[in-house]
Amino acid sequence: MRVRVRLFGTLRSLLPAGDQAQGREIEIPDGSTVNQVLAELGVGTSRGAIATAGGRILRGGDPVEDGASLAVFQLLSGG
Repeated sequence: MRVRVRLFGTLRSLLPAGDQAQGREIEIPDGSTVNQVLAELGVGTSRGAIATAGGRILRGGDPVEDGASLAVFQLLSGG
C-alpha cells in the first residue's frame, strides 16, 4: 500500500528537505496502523503527534487505508 504523509511543525525536520513542503509518499504493509506509519517515519509516540485523514483525527491503532493522505501534527501545550 502507498500513503502520502505530510508532517507539520517541528516534525517536518524528520523529512528530507525536498519532501518537507509536499510530504512524502511511502510504501507500507497492508493492514498497517497509524502508529506503524509514524514509527516508519521516526515519529515516536513520545513526541505527542496526532494524525488526521479525511477531516478526522485518527487513533494510533486505527488502520490506514491504501492511498490515504495523512497530516501529522505535534501537539502543543502552554498557557
